[in-house]
Amino acid sequence: MVEMQSAFREMEASLTAEALGVEEGPVATWTQMATDWEADADSPNPFEMVRKDDHLAKVRHDLAVEAATRERDGIEDMDAVRDGMHVTEVIAMGLQLEEQQRTLRFDASAAGLHPTKDQSRTMVERTSKMRRKILAWIDIQRGFFPVVDSLRAREDHARAQIAKTQPIPGVQAYDIALWMPSAIAKAPGWARRQRPKLLDDAVDHEYRLRVGQANEALDEMRRNLLVRTYLYNLKDAYSRGVRDNM
Repeated sequence: MVEMQSAFREMEASLTAEALGVEEGPVATWTQMATDWEADADSPNPFEMVRKDDHLAKVRHDLAVEAATRERDGIEDMDAVRDGMHVTEVIAMGLQLEEQQRTLRFDASAAGLHPTKDQSRTMVERTSKMRRKILAWIDIQRGFFPVVDSLRAREDHARAQIAKTQPIPGVQAYDIALWMPSAIAKAPGWARRQRPKLLDDAVDHEYRLRVGQANEALDEMRRNLLVRTYLYNLKDAYSRGVRDNM
């Protein structure tokens, strides 16, 4: 409980007006709304959702419709389609791989130092499968952004230089850099000069897809918080004794 309170205070401090560089921070605004609503039920309810944000499926649908419209009108960037696949599909696949990498990293760390033979076998199989999927995706990505080969070569060179002074293990499948469009855009200038229009469009597509991912994650957090609150209230009202509250 103390850790949760500390984390909450840190999060709240990061949303102040000073931290965000605005006149009034969202915490102060929401707190005032809650105070007004408690004093007058006719005031706007701060707990009520005022809009429904687009989730990942909706964003992918919108991107597909927009791409189809551009192709129909003959204004689609020629570099945006390779071998029957649109760049938005490649980005969506990359985001899925990122999520799978995070899951694999968490599961690998949760296995501990002494996993069972079955756990070890499962992890090896999952890691090998993940590596194959990433390599297949990289082959597709290369058709849209050839510059990633140079960026990965620079990574390999830097890793080799480090290996000269200290032993390091091979790169795990969940640590392989995917070089999404936003990462390419942050690379040195020579990397951004190749197919600049496609890169700019891809960065925008990636941003919209990530916002959809974030909205889904926030909705899931809200649902989990509502369920937990309901269970706490249920136990508080109707449960007695140690066993019922475990």
